Amino acid sequence: MNTIGVFQINQKKYDTIELLGKYRHTISRIPKNAHITFYGDSGQGKTEAVMQFVKELCLVGLSVDWVSYEQGHGYDLQLCVNRNNMIEVAEYFQLTDPDGNKDENTSYFDDLVTKVGKRGSADIFVIDSVQFTDFKVEDFKYLLKKFKKKGFIWISHKEPSGKLPKGSVAQDIARLGHITILVKNYIAEPLKNRFGGNEKYVIYEQRARLLEPKFFAALDKKNKTENTVKEIFESEEVTSED
Repeated sequence: MNTIGVFQINQKKYDTIELLGKYRHTISRIPKNAHITFYGDSGQGKTEAVMQFVKELCLVGLSVDWVSYEQGHGYDLQLCVNRNNMIEVAEYFQLTDPDGNKDENTSYFDDLVTKVGKRGSADIFVIDSVQFTDFKVEDFKYLLKKFKKKGFIWISHKEPSGKLPKGSVAQDIARLGHITILVKNYIAEPLKNRFGGNEKYVIYEQRARLLEPKFFAALDKKNKTENTVKEIFESEEVTSED
């Protein structure tokens, strides 16, 4: 055990991420070793949401390794990479197929631990997806304690008739992690965020507007009001200068 006081805790320095893109309103400033869960039904925009988030991480200089248990180096993943112009951050982004050159005598978890523990490994690892690994909650806890300087993004399916991630392991990861984001109708909504940031993130606006008309009606009204107020203040500034 290591006990410190209020002054000592306030003097501690943490390695944090400050995003510059649209995700900054949804996820806010977070520690680099955060564990984040994105979950939702198939066809709702999970992979797209995470890819866009990963790009923002890369744009601030963080390296990301997408470990693709579900899709491998598949065509659908290639399309997602190209849609989001990941070539712009190619220096910081790589994709791993865990079945490529797989040693039959080791588990997925053993291989991941080896990979994360290597010198010069990525800052952040995407696990795509929880349901296609053989991980247990004890494995998640091990990663949490063993790799205190690494961040993990966990992609998970959702229970068909419910609001939780699919399976007890995915639910425990979301519960014990720092941020949980539900992806539905091409909108990412933070359900839990220990560090602040709570705005919904629009993944694909054209499709989302068709599926969530009420959300966009309220959003358009809010933006119109803000623009009107801004115009009033700018007009008053010009008048005062005259």
